[in-house]
Amino acid sequence: MDNDYSIHISDYIIDNQAELESYALLNFGEYDVRQPAIRKRLFTSYRRGYTPAYNAFTLFKDSPVWLGLLSELCTRILEFYKSQIIDADRSSTLFLKAWVNLSSPENVLGWHKHDGLFHGYLAISPQGTLTQFSGEHRQFLVKNKVGTVYLGPAGLAHRVVVEQTFGEFQRLTIGFDILDTLADTTHATNLYIPIPVAG
Repeated sequence: MDNDYSIHISDYIIDNQAELESYALLNFGEYDVRQPAIRKRLFTSYRRGYTPAYNAFTLFKDSPVWLGLLSELCTRILEFYKSQIIDADRSSTLFLKAWVNLSSPENVLGWHKHDGLFHGYLAISPQGTLTQFSGEHRQFLVKNKVGTVYLGPAGLAHRVVVEQTFGEFQRLTIGFDILDTLADTTHATNLYIPIPVAG
């Protein structure tokens, strides 16, 4: 299906890139999963892999510019949700889980998938990268630019491809999953931000 994913360029991210990036890097220290001890503490194991045990937007809640980005993202998520043909009954609430992907050219993400209804990402400082997607009977590439907002099905395999090296600079994106139900509500208030779906 050609319309089951969306690529949008956010003027908000473009206009606020420097502040988004500097705030994230300054306030991410104790959550920097490139450090093995922190990675072990902050990642929760699930059947199909690991997921961060924090929410980026909760972590950055004291920043007005990050709250503005959350507002824009929630609007985009609701627009996308309402545009999709969903077999099950529509949920009255969606749940957003977001995390920071911070990587050098040597440790970008390899092939993986996500559970849930939708998966997406926000490109804050994507450097010279592409995201390659592969699913049943199709493959496509997204050329990442500052402000790229991708939303699509959660089960689609994808990886990051380094198109041009970016030296000492870090690639910074926010990955996120959208769920329409929560199987485990134990940590729901810390991990998931509810997004009410209006009629």
